[in-house]
Amino acid sequence: MTTTVAEYLTWARQNPDVNYPQFLKILKCRVRETAKLANNKHWVEFQNLKASLGSVEVYKQKMGSLEHELQAAEANISNFFSNNYDIYSALDMQRPL
Repeated sequence: MTTTVAEYLTWARQNPDVNYPQFLKILKCRVRETAKLANNKHWVEFQNLKASLGSVEVYKQKMGSLEHELQAAEANISNFFSNNYDIYSALDMQRPL
């Protein structure tokens, strides 16, 4: 995802006639598309892993618990970037480990 953003920024710097409001709108859409693809890929792999375990109840319970934890973590990250992220501050200074 960061490579995609870097390529767009490089292109914008090299083109003196860039319409910056339009460029930023396009960049926002492309970054969100890329993030969605990255997030969905992992969930598909997780679902495939769950399916491969078959009907073993112990594994199903543990995977179900893990799935809820992962969903909560993903929601937490999404909430942070939607409501608390400060573009002017370094990311590692904003989020506790």
